[in-house]
Amino acid sequence: MIHQTGYARRLTMVERLPDKALLEELGTRALAIFRGGGPGSREPLATLGDLRLYLLEREEVQQPAEGLVVAEPVLCVRRGRKLLGPEDRFVGIDDEVCTTQYLLDLYRPPEQPQPSPRHVPPMWAPSAAPEPDLLIAALENIGLPAALGLLRNVPRRPRLALIDESFEGLPDRFALTPTFRGVPRHSQSEDLPAMEPSHGTRMAATLVEALGETVELGLFKLLPEGEPFASAWLTPADLTLTLAHVIQEWKADLIMIPASNGLWGMPGYLRAVLRETQRCRGGRGVPIFCSVGDPTRNHDEPGSGPFQVLGADELASQPYVIAIASTDAAGRWYRRFNRTNSRPLNRFGPAVALSAPGDFHRLSQLERRLADDSSLATALAAASAAVVLRSNPELSTRELLEVLRQTADVPPIVDDGAGPPSETFNGWDRDGHNFKLGAGRINALSGVLAAVDPVCASLLLTRSRPGRIPSRGAAEADPAFLCAAAWYGWTGRQTMGTLSPEAWRLLQGYLELREKLSWLLLHSRPLRDALLWLARHLVALQFAPDHELDRQGQREHGALFHRVTHTLEVLRDEVATHFSKDAALLLPWLESVESFLVGLKRPGAEFLRFLYGPRGAFTAMWLPHPALSFP
Repeated sequence: MIHQTGYARRLTMVERLPDKALLEELGTRALAIFRGGGPGSREPLATLGDLRLYLLEREEVQQPAEGLVVAEPVLCVRRGRKLLGPEDRFVGIDDEVCTTQYLLDLYRPPEQPQPSPRHVPPMWAPSAAPEPDLLIAALENIGLPAALGLLRNVPRRPRLALIDESFEGLPDRFALTPTFRGVPRHSQSEDLPAMEPSHGTRMAATLVEALGETVELGLFKLLPEGEPFASAWLTPADLTLTLAHVIQEWKADLIMIPASNGLWGMPGYLRAVLRETQRCRGGRGVPIFCSVGDPTRNHDEPGSGPFQVLGADELASQPYVIAIASTDAAGRWYRRFNRTNSRPLNRFGPAVALSAPGDFHRLSQLERRLADDSSLATALAAASAAVVLRSNPELSTRELLEVLRQTADVPPIVDDGAGPPSETFNGWDRDGHNFKLGAGRINALSGVLAAVDPVCASLLLTRSRPGRIPSRGAAEADPAFLCAAAWYGWTGRQTMGTLSPEAWRLLQGYLELREKLSWLLLHSRPLRDALLWLARHLVALQFAPDHELDRQGQREHGALFHRVTHTLEVLRDEVATHFSKDAALLLPWLESVESFLVGLKRPGAEFLRFLYGPRGAFTAMWLPHPALSFP
């Protein structure tokens, strides 16, 4: 069973070697990256920050050379039983698939054509399957329409780059032109069909349907014009140059790569560029979302059955990439079912960061064509991240990922399929991670609330783990979600007439600072502990009977008020000791709040009345709706 549930597999080359013309053109070429300088007066193919990327002949690469970061063959040797020998051996999860040897040095024309990965297995589905829902059902489950409703008047439009293989049949109304920025070449592969015709078109339609005009979408293909098939031999080099262009020239705020191939490997130049992406966007990094891929294309030994493990040297396993798995409507690891069995449509591993809906949905933008699996999930995760970045563009890649992890929905059941590997890797570790689902199913609405308001973030952290997965509407998941939505809605609707002038000024100051306070919450454990105690208390009070809650503030609720003052003290200490650069911004408002609280005659009672009394912050439940507009 090691090939089914463990980490070792028999890796098999299922893609034929490059044709002779391509090998002669690129077989002696290397992709070299220099930092700062370069080889003489040569113009780089691409730049990224301080990096300069060159396509050089083998003899032009001198190692060591000043400023040289890495230089490796464009066409590298990839280890596989059918290529380098008949030996029967396992390839462990940590073994490198891509080596630094030139393929030309070991090239031998195969005696017989090798199996090709272009064959797509037939879709498994029950004979009487119900018609799939429209995509709006998945969008509502992760709160995207409601999140866009919150940001209706926010003018920011993040730039989202989609990198994919094929954009055939792209509707003219999209007004998008896919561009190629990979390795320049003249020869073309043999006339073979693409792995998934129009795969990029379906992903683009998903993003257009999910986000409309709230983002600026760019399409970048991994194939030059007329090239029919994305070869695993060339894709890493093409992807390296494309990433550099997308970030340096197109100025992408986030990137989506809904593809993962077990034979791509990780050449040194691709790893170097991925590392550099986290120094871009003003040092905040550019988030890169990648699918975990299909087990049936994992290049394992034929006859052993689909293999679900994600290799450690693949694109989705890199620490600079956010790997996305797919779920069904109940938030479980996605499987397709037929009459007698179930087949996973994901791979799993320690690198899986998050999950998103991936079961079949109809795309209205493409005459209701179907999309599913981890590619669709990656599109929805990237769309959710784009909305969160639109709400708070100052978030770094790590901060964005932390927000998405903290606000994800965690299902009661991870995997209950009828086949492998349903019995393994279903637990959650102490950091809240699962090998199949990552931190859980992404929730765009809770992500936006947490990214812009520290009170909302604290309330959302009190949700149970695991919890109920909503079938419609992201805000149905937990009572704490309703509290967070109520607070956000109240602060947005509040006017000077409902508060004293001084309290109203303090609220306006809070609204101006709350994105910065949300940022502090991500970085300060003491502040998080203080706010979480307060949030847990508020959630418990919210659903207490009226005669116990004392909405009119007749009793002095000292413990609650003392926790408020303690939170303010922690905030002051953290700003003074660890975040002094923010002191000039935060301390004047903090001192005004403390002065206001000192002047209250019965602070505990007044604070409770402020929260739960008539027209209080938590009095009326409020659910966001995309049709509503908020100040």
